[in-house]
Amino acid sequence: MNKDDYILSIDCDWVRSPFQHQDLLSYFIDKVKDVKEVYFSKDHQFHYPFVPSNAILVNIDEHHDMGYKDWQYQNMDRGIMDEASWVLALIRYKKIKGYIWVSNYESGFGEFMEANLAKVRQLPLFKRYFQLKDISDIKYNRILVCESLDWSKQSKYVYSSLLAIARAM
Repeated sequence: MNKDDYILSIDCDWVRSPFQHQDLLSYFIDKVKDVKEVYFSKDHQFHYPFVPSNAILVNIDEHHDMGYKDWQYQNMDRGIMDEASWVLALIRYKKIKGYIWVSNYESGFGEFMEANLAKVRQLPLFKRYFQLKDISDIKYNRILVCESLDWSKQSKYVYSSLLAIARAM
C-alpha cells in the first residue's frame, strides 16, 4: 500500500511492556530500511514542519494528540502548539488528509468523545488500531520519533533503542 504519502510517527510513550517494546523494534527495523529521512525529537510539536501537505499520518502513540483543552486552540491562533495538540494543528490547518492512530486499549479517547469525533470528521480518513500488525502493509516516506520522557519512564530506553537502530542502518 503506497499510492499516498504516508508518514510514520512513533511516540515512545506507547510502549507499556517488554513485549510491546520488542514488537515496536521489529516494526521499526522493517520500516526504517525503506525510508530516507528519520527525525528524532524530545517532543512531538517539533515534528509538525516535517509532515508534508496532504499526507496520511500514522501515529503510534499512547495519546491522540488532538488537544484536550480550549487554551490549546487559543495558543494555535497565536502560532503555538504543544505535544498534546500537534495533530490537532495538522487537522485544523488542513495539512493532513488522513490520520491513523495506533493506541493502547486503555488510551483515552472517550472522555471528550464528541469533540474528538468532530475533529476527525474533518478528515477523509481516520482509523484507530491497537496492534502494529494492522499497519504492517504501509510503506512510509518519512519517520518521526518522539521521546516523550514526561509521559513515560521507559521512553528514554525505547527512544535510545530506536536511535541506535537508525544510526546502524
